Amino acid sequence: MSRLQKGQYTVRIYEESVANKIDDTFNKMASLFTSKNSFISRCVELGVEELRKQYSLKNSNATMNHLEKLDAISKELKIMAQALKEKTVRDSVATEIDQRNASCLYHMILNLSKGTPLSEQEIEGGLYDFMPERYKNEMLELMEQFK
Repeated sequence: MSRLQKGQYTVRIYEESVANKIDDTFNKMASLFTSKNSFISRCVELGVEELRKQYSLKNSNATMNHLEKLDAISKELKIMAQALKEKTVRDSVATEIDQRNASCLYHMILNLSKGTPLSEQEIEGGLYDFMPERYKNEMLELMEQFK
């Protein structure tokens, strides 16, 4: 494409299929345009508008600035999501350990009240780390309430 004067261009279309589409479309719409040049100008205008939409170039500087900001936000969100995931895993592990400790303490106190203390081997072996059945049911009921 060469530029003759400001606002004037000479365009050569070498792809036969594109040239055929232009000719065919112009022949069907010739009555709507004063010349083939006005038809081609309109095609270029619509094509440029469509390209600008597809590539978000309505205001390229502002758009590029927004894209850079979106990219930065996206990176921050990924970092935050990873940190949240890691924290959730740590919290879940800590909660599970706390729950096992609480269950073990419950069983120790219960057995002490019966006069049958638990042995160190039973405690360290995790024999009483399970949640008592009544707490399991309460936990399920509470979980159902907070759905």
